[in-house]
Amino acid sequence: MTKQIKYIEVNPFYKEVLSKNSVPFIKLSDITRRESEVLSIYSDYSGDNSLAQYETFSFYLVDWNVCGQLYDKLVNIKKDFNIPERKIDYKGRKDGLKFRSFPKWINEVRDFPGLILLLAFDKKIFTTPSYLKDKELLKKELIEAGLEEKTDVAQRMVKAICYLPIIGHLLNERHKLYWITDNDVIIDTEKRTNLLGQALGFLANDVIGHKIAAFGYSKPILDIHKEFLCVPDLIAGALAHSLQWEDNKGFYWSPPDEETSTILNEYAKFGDVLIEEQRKTKLANIALYVFTIGNPLKVFQIGLIPQ
Repeated sequence: MTKQIKYIEVNPFYKEVLSKNSVPFIKLSDITRRESEVLSIYSDYSGDNSLAQYETFSFYLVDWNVCGQLYDKLVNIKKDFNIPERKIDYKGRKDGLKFRSFPKWINEVRDFPGLILLLAFDKKIFTTPSYLKDKELLKKELIEAGLEEKTDVAQRMVKAICYLPIIGHLLNERHKLYWITDNDVIIDTEKRTNLLGQALGFLANDVIGHKIAAFGYSKPILDIHKEFLCVPDLIAGALAHSLQWEDNKGFYWSPPDEETSTILNEYAKFGDVLIEEQRKTKLANIALYVFTIGNPLKVFQIGLIPQ
């Protein structure tokens, strides 16, 4: 029997920095524009491409009890373009009908209360001595716990739960959190699913400081799950394929094609959490955190720049 573990946990540096740079909202209703009890979070990942400089994780937060209104609008837009069964995702951005429907589709998302969190990790971090040391320790602890997990999968689990320090201060004892992640390796086996559940439980208590009413997570089961997962899918892919850093230029955007540029432009129209007026007046907001190599590691909170 596997002993109780908490080896999949957010690096203390990440946790401290993200907590200090948490989204500048006072309460959850500042995001959802209502007294929410159930918050649903849809997440996706990108960055496996060898040309990508950053590994990206994206999260879409919305009130579960009312998001059916948005789902109906998104479905109707796809019906208008005769693509009711297609997903508007980054991989399919070259599909002409999907690309033409995208501006109207994403505009409905912008007009519905919610928040998009983006985390980008410089892939050069993977070669630093501290990262490699952590990786070896993690591997040893997983083996001792009876879990023959690949450490790269375990590290992806770590990054996938980094959203909690950013929003933890907004959650209280009556809130329920419902996390839907894309069909990813972090929950593709029963062991990984259970491991992630334990990690989330430990982190939630640590970051939030108390227990919340309920915490659930799963793969996409319902059609509404699959539809809303397209929101983080699009920007995770566009971000991983476009965000660059050079010492003499800083951060800059280099989208590989017109479709990616359009995606970045549309997401740049969301309210920027760094701008007080925008986060107060716009219904849907966006926040981007970039971890880049340095001594110590550095984190930047930057805004999306229209192309």
